[in-house]
Amino acid sequence: MSAYLFGRLHSGADAERYYKKALEADPDYYWAHLGLANTYLQETKPPRLEDAREQLKIALKLAPERPNVYFNILTIYKAEKDNPKIRDTLGTLLRFFPDSDEYFVAHARLAYSHAEDYRTALENRSREHPQSIVPLAALGNFHLAAGNPEKSVEYYESALAKAGRSIALVVPLHLDTALALLALGNEDEALGHVRQALAIDPGAVAVISQNPLFDPLKKRPEFEAMMKEAREKLGFAPAGPPKKKID
Repeated sequence: MSAYLFGRLHSGADAERYYKKALEADPDYYWAHLGLANTYLQETKPPRLEDAREQLKIALKLAPERPNVYFNILTIYKAEKDNPKIRDTLGTLLRFFPDSDEYFVAHARLAYSHAEDYRTALENRSREHPQSIVPLAALGNFHLAAGNPEKSVEYYESALAKAGRSIALVVPLHLDTALALLALGNEDEALGHVRQALAIDPGAVAVISQNPLFDPLKKRPEFEAMMKEAREKLGFAPAGPPKKKID
């Protein structure tokens, strides 16, 4: 037990050594197998996928009713871009966490080959979970990708009305709403949503700068001003004129 706890307190090669020591004392120690797998996936570069897979197979045999092992299995399949196995693992996680809208949306995206079936699944989920934001945001993304930005704005704004003050939820929703409004040619309202996103989290300036879909706003002086202000809040001083070389 103590070796396992030391493993939890260390990382990399040290964690691996302690987990293996714990398994020498008890080869059926579920948490040590899981900890070792997590070390291989999260703390080695590149991730040791096959070593992690071997540990997870053992952990799964020891305790198939525990959901923890499936999180790491999902990590492996994502690294391998194995969509069918990602879908199946998300389906398993949904059985453990039926109220998780994140797992539902991720699973539905892979489970339905026809776009309309995916949309219907999201709409049904939204009706069943009327206070949930995730299906609404996913419906906004669906309609934006389908070339229906007006409908996507409706869903994004419905999600924003329920999002409260969660930065992780509100900022992406403001930015997605801005993109949908830009698709409609409504730069003024798009600027308003960008402004709100930056006011909540100045760090959003990085996302905006790297996304060319925001480029139409670059001709607007107020956009450049709010981007500059966000950078200054983050401690990035504006670039000044080049210094003269002194011979």
